[in-house]
Amino acid sequence: SDATNVWTFEAHQKGSTPTYDKRAQLFTLTQPSTTAALAPVANPSDFSANVAVLGKLSEEVIIPTNFAAGAWNELQIFFKTEQECGTAEDGAAQVWVEAPAGFDFTNYCALLTLDDNYFVPEPAIPTRRLPVGANIECRGAATAALGGTNTVYNSARVTTTSRILGGQFYAFSLQVQNAAGYEHNAKWTITTYTKSSSPCDRSFYNVRMNPKDPEDGSSLPWAVYQRGMPATSFGVTLADLRPAVLETDLATDITIFPIIVQRDTKKNFRIVAPGGYKWEFTAEQFKYRSRQVGLAESEVVEGTDADLPLTTIPSRPIVEPFNELIVAYLSSDLIAGSQYGIKTKIRVPRNTPTASSNVFILEFGFDETTLTDRSEAGVADAPPVQALINGEVTYRTSVAGAADNELCFRIQTITPIVRGGGLVIEGPTGFIFERDCVTLTSPGFMALPTDSYCRYEVDETAQDTPVVTITAGVSGIGADMYKFCLAVQNPSTVSDVVGTWTFHSYEVISEKTYLDYSTEVPGFLVKTPMHAYQLVEQRRREACGVGSVSTNCSLEDFSYWLTGRNDRPGIRNQLIFSFALTEDSVDGELVVTAPTGFEFDYECEVVTDSSRVFDATKSTEDRTLPAGYTQSYEPWPDPPFGEITRCTGEGNVARMAINQGLTAEKNYVFRLAILRNPNETPQWNKWLIEFAGEASEPIDGFPVWAFFYGKITASDTSTSSGGFPTRNLVTINLGITNTVPAGGLINILAPAGFLIDSECDATVVERDAGTPIEVLCQGAARPSNECQLLVLSGQELTSNVIYQITLMVTNPSSVSPVKYWTLQSFDTEAITSTLDYAQFPGFGVNLLTTTFSMLSASSQNGLTD
Repeated sequence: SDATNVWTFEAHQKGSTPTYDKRAQLFTLTQPSTTAALAPVANPSDFSANVAVLGKLSEEVIIPTNFAAGAWNELQIFFKTEQECGTAEDGAAQVWVEAPAGFDFTNYCALLTLDDNYFVPEPAIPTRRLPVGANIECRGAATAALGGTNTVYNSARVTTTSRILGGQFYAFSLQVQNAAGYEHNAKWTITTYTKSSSPCDRSFYNVRMNPKDPEDGSSLPWAVYQRGMPATSFGVTLADLRPAVLETDLATDITIFPIIVQRDTKKNFRIVAPGGYKWEFTAEQFKYRSRQVGLAESEVVEGTDADLPLTTIPSRPIVEPFNELIVAYLSSDLIAGSQYGIKTKIRVPRNTPTASSNVFILEFGFDETTLTDRSEAGVADAPPVQALINGEVTYRTSVAGAADNELCFRIQTITPIVRGGGLVIEGPTGFIFERDCVTLTSPGFMALPTDSYCRYEVDETAQDTPVVTITAGVSGIGADMYKFCLAVQNPSTVSDVVGTWTFHSYEVISEKTYLDYSTEVPGFLVKTPMHAYQLVEQRRREACGVGSVSTNCSLEDFSYWLTGRNDRPGIRNQLIFSFALTEDSVDGELVVTAPTGFEFDYECEVVTDSSRVFDATKSTEDRTLPAGYTQSYEPWPDPPFGEITRCTGEGNVARMAINQGLTAEKNYVFRLAILRNPNETPQWNKWLIEFAGEASEPIDGFPVWAFFYGKITASDTSTSSGGFPTRNLVTINLGITNTVPAGGLINILAPAGFLIDSECDATVVERDAGTPIEVLCQGAARPSNECQLLVLSGQELTSNVIYQITLMVTNPSSVSPVKYWTLQSFDTEAITSTLDYAQFPGFGVNLLTTTFSMLSASSQNGLTD
């Protein structure tokens, strides 16, 4: 009833001021009664957290790979977000691409991958893949009316598996069938949406094709032509792909050859280079002639058989877009089938484009407004710029003074390195390598040639910079992705600045002549030791399962069954960590680094609620601590203190933004979700925890529940035929990780086509000791490709031992390549008691040879009798 109790708010267009045109309507909210109460929302699930104002996407481009009207096309799509879209609770967001009427993404649209070179760490804001997971959800929608009975899905709606971050570049590709007709300046739009389809950011202007066109609404999008140019009709060659970074760096020669049109045309044409390239030439440097009598060789474009019919030499662009070369006012037609060409100069950018397509585009009739006059257009892939990419430095420990650290360097070279050249790596002061360093290849990467050699020295002229030089031997160092590790001692003092590591590629090391342009990558803070840390051991004990009342089970053992702990290969897992700090914490980032092969979700899940860390089945309202908790662990503080506001996973690293509030020398515990375990136990099976300038030593990991060894061989690889089945005694050598007790079993699933008898025949022995193990082989009721080996009473298959299994099978009746056999072990006959799992390659099945004989050669008369 208070007359002064009035709320008001004003709404304005984003970017405007109160004087903008006409003010938005003024709303007045009045409290009618002092006793009024707010009613709860009836259906809260109908509501979602949304952004207050629709943001603007920036630097959006859509670039086609096929310009032909009506043809199938792969669009390459890039954009930069303004706002975050979606929430961690949603676990999803959406990206909608709306095309003009007539374009068809189909009902189930196809999201395609772009080349890995678009997703490198070198740019200031690296381009990201859309977080879509393995099972991509992409649906078409019809948003524009079009005559006819068939539905044309001109909108593609991609659902992600996590939120879309703000201020980031994203890139992906969509398959589309081009419209059959041309519409001038037809609208293309990109929009990000929440899971509940509330918009976040949208294209403010029409989406451009050329990333260097003005971003002010004056630029046109890409559009269709009558024909697409085959790859053999448009080619581009650059003489030198080293970046022209300094003003004194020279532009390189570029040859556009061949240019072959399919129909005679006199239309103006343009050549659009990748973003960042700049056409830079004088009239004398623009060559377009074919070889003819009396013409100087320097004027000839090699391979051409006709001159371009120019009335004047094109001018180089003097304002953006510098990557667009326009050739206009031809004196006559280009003749279909003739080979034309251009040779001139262009400046190469610092890096291969990552926020737009790395392609050259040629368009005849680009400035026309009807399909009849837009004759043809084509796309030619550009080679990568000669600049090192994919640089990365990782480590085993970041503790100051650690003498047993190992740094791993990843780098991708573009240009092969010949003998006398090599790679040079310069890092922050204080790291000490072995003088004659030894490179250890990281699993899954190309090894450096054995005749290259590594040398460490300190550059005293550059603040004692450590320098590692890898010199190429006779074999050279090929263009490839390398990751190698070196033993190192960390600096003895902690650092509050992330150092920089610089990679160089030299043609001749002694002269420092560059091959690929250098790249810089961040290092890491050198930290103090953490007070305490642990990957909590959770033993799998049947007696401690759900509903157990055993008094011999620890809190940790109970938690194995209550949190979803699962150490089998390739599946999700839940792990519990504890740590204690040396100093009280401030706001910072808690980082968990897993062994190589583990994978965290993009939106990783972390639980700090002390009542639920050891029991995921408890209600969030039940805040009681489990028995025994306070004997070992400190309850996590209530929000906002110590609150984890975000968890982001990338590969084997999880990063959690955490508020201040953790007290020194208190043992805190949290549970972290793993998206996927590795398929086998990692060679370096150690974990790291880092927070607030402190770091753990490497923490022992756990063995992945996968057979650690497997080899399958056959006694007969011929096909079965007619009434003559091929009986084949298969030998399986199998390394056991988890002991299979009496009553447990080994399940063997052969590839389709193999048959195993219902009463199958199998033996098991220790491979090295030869000790037999008594098993019962059981096949299906009808012969199939599956059987089980039941371990009999008094027997067991012991962990860390390799066993040799022989099994009689019948081969398939058709030829087949090498396929995988699936093996699983169980500690009981219940299918829920899985222990180890793995798939191993078997053997190919070949045609049966009907006749085979061996002729003994005669030793008389020169082996002729």
